[in-house]
Amino acid sequence: MRIFLFIALLYAFSAGLVYANEKVLILGYQNNLTDNEVWQNNQVGFGVKNQLRQTLFDKQNIDILDEKTLSLKVPAGDNRLTLHDSSKPAWMLEKKDVSSAYLSTMAKKYQLDSIYWVRITRFAKPESELTIAIWSSKKVTKELTLKVCRFIQSSRSIQCQQGKGSSTKRSRAFFYKPIKDRHKQQKHFNDSAVGKISLKAIQQAVSKL
Repeated sequence: MRIFLFIALLYAFSAGLVYANEKVLILGYQNNLTDNEVWQNNQVGFGVKNQLRQTLFDKQNIDILDEKTLSLKVPAGDNRLTLHDSSKPAWMLEKKDVSSAYLSTMAKKYQLDSIYWVRITRFAKPESELTIAIWSSKKVTKELTLKVCRFIQSSRSIQCQQGKGSSTKRSRAFFYKPIKDRHKQQKHFNDSAVGKISLKAIQQAVSKL
């Protein structure tokens, strides 16, 4: 009986190790679905990518591989498939970069089990302002809808789940209108309003995958 129990525990432990070694690569995001200047920014691009990395890192049984490490596995002079097009930022993805055929070839070459990326589907910034005599009020809302996608090499399939985030900022004033501080120090992406709703949307989408 003890031998049977030991074998069962050993099998369960071994199976856990196999699953824990699932090799994952995180790409950037598709920003061609919105022409808002916010999503053309390098800080935002790397910020979204890192948020997805951190969200997945917090989950168990995922081994996130570094792109530099993967690049070292490629023989010198082998340019048949690269992780990124050097003519554009590393986080910027186009439709061809996330096609099943391309991802499958990439996963096979770098021995990956899954590849993740983000697809921005909607970003809006509606504003409303009300002024009555010496009193004024302004409301600015940021709304983001995105999808976190996962390519699974074993089935050569792509799964995507949607996440949403929003924030609202209100300002009121007497005798004057609120003036933006042009010299205000730029916040870290994660601390900005866009960063906060991006993280919320990513966490929501990943929880569904």
